[in-house]
Amino acid sequence: MESPLAPAHRELVPWQGLLLAEFILLALHGQDTPTISPFDSHYLRGANLNLSCQAASNQPAQYSWLVNGRPQQPTQELFILNITAHDSGSYFCLTHNSVTGLNKTIIKTITVSAEQNDMGYSVGTIVGSVIGVLVMVALGASLGYFLYLRRMRRYHGISFTLTLILSPDPG
Repeated sequence: MESPLAPAHRELVPWQGLLLAEFILLALHGQDTPTISPFDSHYLRGANLNLSCQAASNQPAQYSWLVNGRPQQPTQELFILNITAHDSGSYFCLTHNSVTGLNKTIIKTITVSAEQNDMGYSVGTIVGSVIGVLVMVALGASLGYFLYLRRMRRYHGISFTLTLILSPDPG
């Protein structure tokens, strides 16, 4: 194989053929399978739905959408304001490369619900529960230690009492 710095002559040198083949492969690269983002599939009624379709392609792909079989505007992004349960269904992103003639499709199922279905707890509930558990553990440990000391002192002839002091009820 000759160096690119070799003197020019009329023959095609091997490295030029490789560069030409690589250029043709890159120029005619179709598109990869498209992806739809964001990945969320569940939305609350009244939210705005904003989906974006991406397909890596050396020649820019052309995009179009079908929502439950109905054609939408031919854009890369699909935006629907104030979605309702009627907007639930199949969202198709279709990509087309006009140079290679390749077509690819991806489907995303969207579910719109009237209210939030997660069984999660609020931060306040979680913090309160953790504090409650820690207090119970501390009380249990204190009682255990008290009983341990009481038993040990009884064996050594030392008496020990626990007095509970309550403040008088003002009412």
